[in-house]
Amino acid sequence: MRLLWLFGTFLVCFGCSPNLQSENAPDKRTMINEVRKKAAIKLRNDKKLYAIGTGAQAMDQIKMLALSFTYHNELTIEEGRKLLIYAVSEFVNCINEEEKIRPFLADVPFTPKNVEIRIFLKKPDGSDLEYDKLHVISSVDGVFEYEVWDEASGRLVSVYEETFAEGLDKITLGKKEAL
Repeated sequence: MRLLWLFGTFLVCFGCSPNLQSENAPDKRTMINEVRKKAAIKLRNDKKLYAIGTGAQAMDQIKMLALSFTYHNELTIEEGRKLLIYAVSEFVNCINEEEKIRPFLADVPFTPKNVEIRIFLKKPDGSDLEYDKLHVISSVDGVFEYEVWDEASGRLVSVYEETFAEGLDKITLGKKEAL
């Protein structure tokens, strides 16, 4: 009887406990931080995007990951489109290339709809841009939005929207026309 009690105690303590994972098994929070860091470093090195914020929708599974940046240069919508496509694509690639995060992802592979990128634009010296210039470009749910600061209302106002696919088509079409 005592042996049966000891065996039962052993099973409860060690055999059925979900908290006793292998020390080598990564947890969800660690994986989220690793892929965001990898993407942020790559985007800083490649495009001079400086990370200022992060986000996630990951209560059960990872449904969305987010990064926010500052960029010290004025952009047109066309330039902003290229920068957003690059940033979103690199972020998605960093996530999809990391095999250890896959068990935690709600969607495999992750797509532009699963990431959010926000880029806050400044002058090269770090000061604010004029009212009629783009101030924020973002990608949320696979939709790009370009915003200016409206002097009259004192708010950001969207001046243009397009999907990731539409933006990619415009860039691809522009490259074909240049040939």
